[in-house]
Amino acid sequence: MPTSGLLVDACVLIDYLDHLPIFTIADKNIGKIYVITNTIDEVNGLSEAMCLQSGFTIIEPTREQQSQAEDSDIKPPEDALCFQTAKDNNYVFVTNDKPLRKVCKKAHIELLWGCHIVVCLVKRKKMSKEEAKRVIKDIHSKNKRNKKEILTKLCSQIDGAV
Repeated sequence: MPTSGLLVDACVLIDYLDHLPIFTIADKNIGKIYVITNTIDEVNGLSEAMCLQSGFTIIEPTREQQSQAEDSDIKPPEDALCFQTAKDNNYVFVTNDKPLRKVCKKAHIELLWGCHIVVCLVKRKKMSKEEAKRVIKDIHSKNKRNKKEILTKLCSQIDGAV
């Protein structure tokens, strides 16, 4: 698991918007949780104050990172900025964005799916299986791109967590 921390992208924050306190637990038990200012701006209903209250460390991308993101083939620029920040800081990148994950894999950036945060917390005995399933089912119900097979697989991983 991460040594430098986890960088969370907008799609994951959107999924967890009603469950932000989970990141306080994750910050203490999985690894330091980071979010870049531009990502906060992407998520309707999210503020810096909410992120700080939920255990995030907010980072401002450097001018160099912003410039590299603007010149990148990765689109949109917000994704390029997350990619560059994760790469430069050796962060585990928490994203559900499949095209972005593909680019990260090629660059050898360690990845974590958004819902695996709760699986990690269950494995570390920092969240009950019942609470984790409730969160996963709630996220699934609000994001229609999540397939039933994914929900079933996550619930099975939670049940099998030791």
